[in-house]
Amino acid sequence: MAVNHVIFGAQTLIDLRNDTVEADKLRSGYTAHDAGGNLITGTLVSAALDPYVYEHNCGYIANGRWIYENPTQTYIDIYVVEANHRYFITLGAEVGTRFRAMFTTTDISKKTSGSVTGSTVINTDNPAEFTNVIYTPSSNGYIAIGKDNVGKSGLKTYVYDTTLAWL
Repeated sequence: MAVNHVIFGAQTLIDLRNDTVEADKLRSGYTAHDAGGNLITGTLVSAALDPYVYEHNCGYIANGRWIYENPTQTYIDIYVVEANHRYFITLGAEVGTRFRAMFTTTDISKKTSGSVTGSTVINTDNPAEFTNVIYTPSSNGYIAIGKDNVGKSGLKTYVYDTTLAWL
């Protein structure tokens, strides 16, 4: 779409008359202007979660339990989740040697020793591309996802709150 604009010295005037921005189509917290020049603040809630901690490199997950180990060859993504929300958890096209996920009410990124027992979400070795699982926690907490145990970093995990997707 071509944007019609006129430059006046250091100022630019942009023709917004054909713009179709609507608050429910713009991500929450972002701003834009509608065709009348009115400021629009987005209200769209994304179902995709960003990791609270990406590639936590301290400890490993086995059968719903996080065990402190430092140094470690394991990389873990940690997501903050809400009680009674349904989460779709998936790997991408590039996978490591593990897909071990657990739910816990303890923030394992703050632990410097010991172990934390939670609930097993999935406990798979050598997962296939796009392996996924659905999980609904009964309380607020964290989903921690172990992706590898041979030191491979940069792998992505994806968590979607399917409860938000239907609001």
